[in-house]
Amino acid sequence: MTASPIEAKHLITISNTGRLVGIALVAGTLGCAGLMKADKIRQFSNPQVDASKIARIAIIADGPSKGDLQVMARAREHLVKAGIPIIKKSGEWDSDQAALQDICVQKPGSSDNVDGVLIVGWERITLHECLNGSIALDVVGKYAGTDELTRRVVSYLHASTTPTTTSQ
Repeated sequence: MTASPIEAKHLITISNTGRLVGIALVAGTLGCAGLMKADKIRQFSNPQVDASKIARIAIIADGPSKGDLQVMARAREHLVKAGIPIIKKSGEWDSDQAALQDICVQKPGSSDNVDGVLIVGWERITLHECLNGSIALDVVGKYAGTDELTRRVVSYLHASTTPTTTSQ
């Protein structure tokens, strides 16, 4: 038995509606299970590092891929918009430690000396201060996005330069 054109159209509509309901149920289940939402952001600020002394920053990607470089460029864009002085440094290093040793070398009279190095990855941003080589700030947030992680760095650096007021 063949369905009339009107019945066939009605069957297609029900079929599409059924798919949409199925997709909504799966998405809702994944959302309730916590699989679709971002993990919490974890942030460590080293109390032994004076963030106000980190004024000029070099930014490097935590990997060599095109995606790593794009994430780094996005972070740099946000920091520049926030008024954080960025000093361009480029190169390839075998490790983060090797990069820090190379970039943090202070050259008297040089205009490209830096106070900190920001290592940017898609799920982690780590700010190292050059004076002692310590981690000043480490922000980890799987799936939180580079924008949110970078916002945390900006807040950290701006908070250190904001004068505190005392009430009398």
